[in-house]
Amino acid sequence: MKRKAIQLAKQTLVVSLPSKWVNEQGIKKGDEINIEEIGNELIIGNNNIKEKKEVEINLINNSEITIGNLICNIYCLGFDKIKINFTNAKYCEIMMQKLKTRMIGFDITKRGKDYCIVEKIAEPSEEQFDNILRKLFLSIDELFELTEMNLEKKKECINNFEEIEERIFKYDCFCRRVISKKKLFIKNSEMCWGFLIGLWNAQREIYYLNKFLEENKNIESPKDFSELINHCRSFLKIMEDSFFNKKIEPLGKIHELEPKIINETIYGILKKDNKNGNIVIFRLGACVRQLHLAVSSLIGFLL
Repeated sequence: MKRKAIQLAKQTLVVSLPSKWVNEQGIKKGDEINIEEIGNELIIGNNNIKEKKEVEINLINNSEITIGNLICNIYCLGFDKIKINFTNAKYCEIMMQKLKTRMIGFDITKRGKDYCIVEKIAEPSEEQFDNILRKLFLSIDELFELTEMNLEKKKECINNFEEIEERIFKYDCFCRRVISKKKLFIKNSEMCWGFLIGLWNAQREIYYLNKFLEENKNIESPKDFSELINHCRSFLKIMEDSFFNKKIEPLGKIHELEPKIINETIYGILKKDNKNGNIVIFRLGACVRQLHLAVSSLIGFLL
């Protein structure tokens, strides 16, 4: 719909609100109206109403991966209240475990014989997006550092990569949840979402590398693993700085280095008979590749 701007005094222009929308929202004289500026558009909302998104789902199997993905995606999509139906108590136990490691500020508020209700209790505000994202970068870097210590078999290393991964899960899900809830107010939000997925995929390669190291404690570390980890950490730092400083130019360094790391360092090591060490290099190489792919979405977000 279109509205004409009405001149009010010398410096002020006024636009009327559609009466149908005003009546539906119950807006009265003196009420506050929320206005968000997005480029050349203004998004108008009722500041007095906080919409609560609700959904009902059924747990149909006991696959931890399936239940985890289901819970994670419902949270990321911005739902505030979830009714979960199940036919087996074991499904609910798995769900509760995933709840602890995926959803910040949510808890079970009601439980019956074959259902439970999960609701937002004490979630951080959406304004905490930048702080949580910084914690995400910090935790991924911590995972890199731990991996290097594991490969070097340092005695002081405490193998807690699972705990770090849980933090990364929570921070990543929260950031994507904010994007879903505020997608109209975040410029190029779909690109930001894509960047987070790329970042997530990259760190998962390092997580699985640590699982491999845990199961193969006597593995001989590849010669150049430390250099590769340092490259990954430097890529991560460039991305973090580019994101928060809103600068695209530094990302060119990743485009410049990635082909050399893959074609020269990674391929060179894999051509050698390195046995189990090749698995380490494979995971590190995949991480480098995923970080490189994430740059494309980050550039789109920063434009």
